[in-house]
Amino acid sequence: MMKKNVFLASVVVFLLIFSIPASFVFAQSSKVSVNAVDQINSDPSLPGLSLKQFITGQKEPNFASHQLIIGFRSEVTPEEIKNFYKDFQSDFGLEEKKSLDDGNYGKPTTKLVKTFTPVNSAIIEKLKDDPRVEFAEPDYIITIDTINTNDTYRNLLWGLDNTGQIVNNVAGTNDADIDALEAWNVSTGSSNIIAGIIDTGVYYSHEDLSANIWTNPGELAGNGVDDDLNGYVDDIHGWNAISNSGDPLDDNGHGTHVAGTIGAVANNGKGIVGVNHHVTIISCKFLDKNGSGFTSDAVECFNYFSNLKQKGINVRVTNNSWGGGGYSTSLYNSMNNGILHSVAAGNSGVNIDATPSYPASYNLDNIISVAATNSNDNYASFSNYGLISVDIAGPGVNIASTWINNQYYYASGTSMAAPHVTGAAALTWSVNQALTWHDVKNLILTNGDPLAGDKTLTDKRLNVNNILLSISSSTPTPQISINDPSVTEGNSGTKTITFTLTRTGDTTQLSTVGYSTSVGTANSGSDYVSTTGTVSFSVSQTSQTIIVTVNGDTTVEPNETFNVDLSNCSNCSIADTRGVGTIVNDDYSLSVSVTTDKGSYKIGSNVIFSVNVKDSNLISIGGSSVEISVKIGTSDKTSSCTSSIGSTNASGNAQFTCSTSGYARGTYTVTAHATKTGYNAGDGIASFRIR
Repeated sequence: MMKKNVFLASVVVFLLIFSIPASFVFAQSSKVSVNAVDQINSDPSLPGLSLKQFITGQKEPNFASHQLIIGFRSEVTPEEIKNFYKDFQSDFGLEEKKSLDDGNYGKPTTKLVKTFTPVNSAIIEKLKDDPRVEFAEPDYIITIDTINTNDTYRNLLWGLDNTGQIVNNVAGTNDADIDALEAWNVSTGSSNIIAGIIDTGVYYSHEDLSANIWTNPGELAGNGVDDDLNGYVDDIHGWNAISNSGDPLDDNGHGTHVAGTIGAVANNGKGIVGVNHHVTIISCKFLDKNGSGFTSDAVECFNYFSNLKQKGINVRVTNNSWGGGGYSTSLYNSMNNGILHSVAAGNSGVNIDATPSYPASYNLDNIISVAATNSNDNYASFSNYGLISVDIAGPGVNIASTWINNQYYYASGTSMAAPHVTGAAALTWSVNQALTWHDVKNLILTNGDPLAGDKTLTDKRLNVNNILLSISSSTPTPQISINDPSVTEGNSGTKTITFTLTRTGDTTQLSTVGYSTSVGTANSGSDYVSTTGTVSFSVSQTSQTIIVTVNGDTTVEPNETFNVDLSNCSNCSIADTRGVGTIVNDDYSLSVSVTTDKGSYKIGSNVIFSVNVKDSNLISIGGSSVEISVKIGTSDKTSSCTSSIGSTNASGNAQFTCSTSGYARGTYTVTAHATKTGYNAGDGIASFRIR
């Protein structure tokens, strides 16, 4: 594959070692650097805090010491319940504290009952033996059941669990986090969910990552062969767009840091833990060891993940902690690929509604643009913002994560915020794999915790626990898709072409979607009648149609196309924004070729003319329906010069033999004329010489 490195805008990660100034000048080359303030702790060794001893064994449940719950049989009357209390008054001092009834007839009458003696198993067993009692049980003490891990630096991960701890000499605010520990009670992730990382690569042998790194099941390592026929040789753990190789090994550290936040392995007694304990990570490297790369290589990475998805490797989400360069149509198009993309908003501290930063500013529905917050739930001073261009915020200051060579670093930047969102998306899919990217994006944006500042579309900080809890009580947003129909145009008058819209998901409400036609290769007016309008889906309705009028003609032309574009979906989201209608041409011309068996002939010898007939699509036409006539000069020789009169064979060929007796010496032309009903006639010409 030829690499084009000239005049391509570059992108850089938002990355800076503390000892390097935070501002770069523009380079005098095809690469353009941008300001960067992602900061990495210059000391590769994170402070080794004492390991918190988490209890992994089963503990005896706690319960209230002087109250219990009693359920009386449904036939027991209120008076009998009062007598029950009196009967055990001297033994246990029973006194009703409150009723726990739900009002449903036939269920036990349930009461919370106080005792003056401490509750124990003997008391409970004695009460259960009474014929008036259905059950008696302790009043258990219930706490939020968080899942702790034994990873060395887990208590530094304030973004996942903020208890106000001091991280890198900064004290945080309790619960200014994404509630990962609470979310892990619902799911800790799934290796069936695939997240792509487009960055400096990933140090895939890292002790805290290797178990969650993708290994291509269809590829044999190191044999130099594209075994799985996906177009990429030896892509074992991903792709390197810089070297056009299957080795995306990180030589910078930034991509490895991102990977750790998304899916560092849990409970291995090492390092950190990611938002997902279990996930599958595929890397595509397009940024070099200095954190800089070309837009073209970024496009290649998006195309790589699109290709994998088409081949059945279901990449759900990609992380993109980088930016720079101007608007790129190729990058825009490559990102418009049906995969959700979490994108860093950038670190210039500016409003990117006014000063766009790409790819965060692309107007693509499948992008989530992420700002950064600190451990006190304030927007980071360096973070870009914008009420239109930036969707939500995530933890992005003093984030501890994995680094190359089995190390761990702190880093700050929107580069660190974006993988929290990527990880949340993967964790969401682990709970419900039927969700579309529209659903997941909507869940992420609508379930955050509010912030003060009015700087993003939602003005919220990510909360993954809220997302997972809402899934069970929500129905995926209805999806509207449109097909790609075709119609044969006809020679006159009009025909109609029908586009079918299909609604999937929740059909319990009314949905509407707007539509309008747009030109492709067909012309509005002469080839089809443009139209615009709104389609409504009633409750339970799953299918609707849009009908467009097509004009017939007799012009010989290729098949033509036009579009029906969908927009403004109400109570729905659009899965396919465009349907392509094809007007199939039914007007053809005949293409005729003529050859002679020799270039010159003696007077009196025979000339053999070979004729071939094809249609305008260069498909041979044979059979008696094709009529052939032959002229030499201006004289019709169809009858007198033939051994195979009037038609082609099955291969579209005909052969004519003509005597040159009576011809003078000189050069002559032969014309073969072909006709067929429904086709424009065609002619083929050849020349020969009589000597």
